[in-house]
Amino acid sequence: MDIFFDTNVLIYIFWPTASYVFETNYSKALRNLQKQKNKLYISFIVISEAINRMLRIEYKKYTNYERFKDFRHSYDGRQALDDIYTIVKNDILNSFEIMDKAFNKEEIENLLEMEDADINDLAIESICKENNMILLTNDSDFKYADIDLLSCNNKLF
Repeated sequence: MDIFFDTNVLIYIFWPTASYVFETNYSKALRNLQKQKNKLYISFIVISEAINRMLRIEYKKYTNYERFKDFRHSYDGRQALDDIYTIVKNDILNSFEIMDKAFNKEEIENLLEMEDADINDLAIESICKENNMILLTNDSDFKYADIDLLSCNNKLF
C-alpha cells in the first residue's frame, strides 16, 4: 500500500507535544507500516507545514519574545530551527519518499472556490487521490474527503 502521512501525524511522531496516546499510536503505526514494507510518502507542503508548526510550538514555550519573528531570529529560535532541520534531514527524509504535484492554474482556481477548506488539505487530498494513496491523518477536516483514510482519531469515523 502507498501511505501518505499528514503533517499532524509527523508532528506526533517526530516532535511530541504531550499528546501521549496519539504520539504512541502513530509511532506504532509508522513502525508497523515500515515492517509491512508499505511505501510511505510526504510532500513539500507537509514538510513546510511541519517545520513551521514545530517552530511555533517552540515559540510558545518562551515568554520573553513578544512576536514570533523576534523568536525566529533569536538564538533560541535558531537553535530550535537547527534541531527541527536535523530531525527533518536525519529522520523524516530518511523514512519517506517525496510525492508532490505541480498544480496548473485551473486546478488552483478550483481549490480556491472550495469554501471552508484549508488549501493545503485540498492539495494533499488531490495528491492522494491522483496517486491512489491512503492518507494517514489525525485531522477531522478530512472526514468527508474522497480518499481512503487511516487514523487514530475516532472523530474521522
